[in-house]
Amino acid sequence: MSGNWHELREKLIAHHQSVEKVAESPWCPTNPVMAVKLQQGEVKLSERPIAFIDDDRRIIVGDCATVVLDAAGEFVKIMNAKLADMKSKDDKAKLTHEEAWAVKCCSALSADSEGTLNLDTRAFNGVMYGMLVMKVNVITTDGVTV
Repeated sequence: MSGNWHELREKLIAHHQSVEKVAESPWCPTNPVMAVKLQQGEVKLSERPIAFIDDDRRIIVGDCATVVLDAAGEFVKIMNAKLADMKSKDDKAKLTHEEAWAVKCCSALSADSEGTLNLDTRAFNGVMYGMLVMKVNVITTDGVTV
């Protein structure tokens, strides 16, 4: 699904905001489960970064791309500090394959001239590992629901 990603992003955010206003919705801030999650630092559905699925690509635009880029940079800093604290090669070998791949993917992450992240699925999965560590919940969608 190719398209105007910025326009689609705005429509999806508007949809998420409308869902959050429905008292019976699990995404409503007054829902008891969601209220606890918000107190624990989770962000509302409408404030989460969005990644669009386009065949074997994941497209992240606008402020969503900025959030992901910032969190990826912080993840790399944390992992580099962790590596610096490791004294021996044996210690560094304890870095999991997933951690090493995520550092590589997050380090290589850059936006195009329009601020768009365009990742293949494998690189996206590495970046998402970093987002998991940084507690950044990214929504993936094909955009059909809007």
